Amino acid sequence: KDMKAEFLRLRLQPWTFLAVTPFLFAVDETTAPATSYQHQGLRLEGKWSGLLYEASFARQRRYKDARTTPERLYRQGSLGYGEKTWSVRVVHEELECGFDTSLSSLHGFYGWSDRLSKTPTAGLVDQYVQGEMKRWGFLFELQSHRFKAYASNQSYGSELDFSVGYPLTKNLTFLLKAADYRADSGAPTAGSLNKDLRKLWLM
Repeated sequence: KDMKAEFLRLRLQPWTFLAVTPFLFAVDETTAPATSYQHQGLRLEGKWSGLLYEASFARQRRYKDARTTPERLYRQGSLGYGEKTWSVRVVHEELECGFDTSLSSLHGFYGWSDRLSKTPTAGLVDQYVQGEMKRWGFLFELQSHRFKAYASNQSYGSELDFSVGYPLTKNLTFLLKAADYRADSGAPTAGSLNKDLRKLWLM
């Protein structure tokens, strides 16, 4: 289908310990104008004495001739600690029901199994811990996710992700990557959230 997209992002760093990034993302669905939308938001991020912190907020609104696009909110906050060779952080992320990310790949955000390819009908709360470590030339990453509905107490499932990479040469890198999604008994029957899934990549 045809569409037009406009994107504006401005990153400001008034202090060494804080960067401020306002953004606007607008999608004009020219073949389905009733569903056009825009995201207006702000991201704050920084580091101070090893402490890592980030907060994001976005509001979805109707755009151009849109009539059916719901006005919804996105919120995210994280806190962590990092040194030269390792870091760990705790993240809480919320997408209200109907917050649209139809043009994005969620692979790098809500688990590598891709069980979450779009925002579920009841919205999404993703709580996870992420750790990275560089040791013996290897780069290790571990993520542990817990997925729940935003609009209810419904639990979707959990996922554990792990990867290890190693630069063999200046231009060639080895990567082993694994994802293990486990559905909860109360996961929605529609879609794929109620099915366990394991994936393994060798690249």
